[in-house]
Amino acid sequence: MTEEYVTNPEYETYFQKLSGLRPRIAKDLPIKPGMRILDVATGEAFFALEVARRDSTLKVTGIEITQSGIRDSKKTFEGRGLTTV
Repeated sequence: MTEEYVTNPEYETYFQKLSGLRPRIAKDLPIKPGMRILDVATGEAFFALEVARRDSTLKVTGIEITQSGIRDSKKTFEGRGLTTV
């Protein structure tokens, strides 16, 4: 097994190397309007953001263990004009 580590600044663009993995996974989810989605270990919330983009009626909740992760995930959403609580 090979592990590759990336820095925080590299993280958002890292998944571009995986040929759009997050959008493909989000597209394949059986999402229905108004659903509540839970993203466990959301990190900086890039996958939660991808899911939220699928339908404006979704309520996406991300859970993160670190305060810095929570702060960063809020920045990810707010930086794109989405609401966080």
